[in-house]
Amino acid sequence: MMIERNNASLPVVSPAVGDDAPATPAARGFLYWTGAERPSSQHSISRVDGISPAGQEKLRQHLGSGKFAKRESRHSVKHYQYVRAALENNRPLTLQEADARAGGRKGAARDGNIAHVIPNSMVQRQLNRAIVAFQEGREQLGAHIAAFLSAAAGPEPASSSDERRQALAGLARQAAAAGAMWGLGDAMLREEQAHEGYGRLIAHPTAARKHAMMAGDLATVFGDGRGSTPQERQEAYGRFMRNTADSYGNTRIGNKEINSAIGSGVDLELTRDMKPTERSKRLYQAVDTFAPQNEIANNTFATDGMTYNLGYFATHNGQPLSSSMEA
Repeated sequence: MMIERNNASLPVVSPAVGDDAPATPAARGFLYWTGAERPSSQHSISRVDGISPAGQEKLRQHLGSGKFAKRESRHSVKHYQYVRAALENNRPLTLQEADARAGGRKGAARDGNIAHVIPNSMVQRQLNRAIVAFQEGREQLGAHIAAFLSAAAGPEPASSSDERRQALAGLARQAAAAGAMWGLGDAMLREEQAHEGYGRLIAHPTAARKHAMMAGDLATVFGDGRGSTPQERQEAYGRFMRNTADSYGNTRIGNKEINSAIGSGVDLELTRDMKPTERSKRLYQAVDTFAPQNEIANNTFATDGMTYNLGYFATHNGQPLSSSMEA
């Protein structure tokens, strides 16, 4: 790989001759912005993107408020805490974290702010979508299970087969919605120490106990028959967001200008060689596995043996963009 510049302020990585990569702007490699001209983001999407007015009304009734359309949780703003978390997890410091570390306990990176790998907005949007899908699946199950049982016990039990299929389809929608959110949450929990996030709420935290607490919050959020109130569901909703999307397992200090340009997009950390870090690869894989495919743009970028769907972490002209690079 070799470093080249498309202008004085935008360093990029370009594949060497013979590399097997598509001949598109994205194939030129990741870009870490360091100049004065701030690039514009490719997309900016809301926390209710893709959810119909009827679906939003389901959310409002289920959670007891309209908070689902606004940012639910806030991460810590103390930069030294992210430095500590990086060191505890043997994660190399970003340029901004190294700057903050030099300032000691009260140090703050001069050009830094907290950057997510999987965006907070994306996680919350997926949670909103999952709640709607779960509720619709429950309604579908309820609408067909009684008819199935009645037909199965009647004089023509064969007529129950369609009702059975419909009931099972409703049950499958619930399982898929809950499973996707558990998968995203699990990926982020695995990237931090046991005592962080949910671990702060547990007397003797372990990874297993953290996962159990997350599963309990999701069960409450979806309202799976435990008799939870809208207020309890809203509290569990916020707790899930704080301890997954805003966890140290999914965040670091990055460049504040480029982070705000990336906006709603997946923001992969880069190594000093301008390749995605191992943590970013794992978290990206979780998005690729558990987020709906319409969340991800069709154009792709291949590097280091992996192919990335660009999604929303690109500039307006399609260059894959990152807000952090290792020091």
